[in-house]
Amino acid sequence: MFAMDYRIHREGVKLQAPRILAMVQQALQAPDADLQKAFLKLESDLQIIPEAIDKASALELLKSKFRKLDDAAISAAYDVLRTGLYDARKAALEPLSDAKERIEESERFGKTCYTPETLRRGLLQIQKDLQEAVARRQQ
Repeated sequence: MFAMDYRIHREGVKLQAPRILAMVQQALQAPDADLQKAFLKLESDLQIIPEAIDKASALELLKSKFRKLDDAAISAAYDVLRTGLYDARKAALEPLSDAKERIEESERFGKTCYTPETLRRGLLQIQKDLQEAVARRQQ
């Protein structure tokens, strides 16, 4: 069952990643003067991003891709799929949240801890990591 769980998990990642990548790309398009604001907005938006697929559609997808699974197994598979959706979001959200904490702390002391170049590099790394995760999961 481990291999099946892996395949189902990667389906969740593949479903959620395009939306997250689009959000990262949008933040990257911000000019340097607005990049910190776009960075913080991305972090905030990822906190509340909806799942890329609703439960009914996810169950139908699982039934069509994994025909041998019975209803109980499909229900369990749905939980694994949701974990993939969550993990895709988490891959982007964790570094953003860490940086947000440092930004807020430094602002309390009237300092700047990130340059636009640093923020842009961080966003590009998140983008690269998600693209690689999707590529690995398509193999």
